[in-house]
Amino acid sequence: MIYVCELTIPANTPKETPVRETYPITAGLITQIAVHWPWGPGNLCGVQLRHVSFQFWPLSPTRWFNSTTRDLVFAESHLVTEDDPRLDLDGYNLDDTFPHTVTVYVEVSRQGETSMYSGLWAALGSEVLYGPATD
Repeated sequence: MIYVCELTIPANTPKETPVRETYPITAGLITQIAVHWPWGPGNLCGVQLRHVSFQFWPLSPTRWFNSTTRDLVFAESHLVTEDDPRLDLDGYNLDDTFPHTVTVYVEVSRQGETSMYSGLWAALGSEVLYGPATD
């Protein structure tokens, strides 16, 4: 299953007090994560993903996935149990004029299931999610 988590971050949202959205997901194994920033934020924004109030992505506690023109796609192996099947997405926005929206795609495979998507994102990159790049 692929979950789509969108977070709109208001202008002037500092790192010290980020906006947070909580997304319910199915218990299982997170196998892929993709972070997509649309054109425009110019490295003024960032996001962190948390599970059970612990920052897992990126793992470095003071780091953020910064807005960029390239999609970030990576394999993962993180178990989400029935006890707390949700993800928190935190975001900051240093742009003083415009809000910006980040989209995070999370693939969760339930125990005993083989996902038809496993490995596909890593093999094909962002073309899987958004089509081929155009210049």
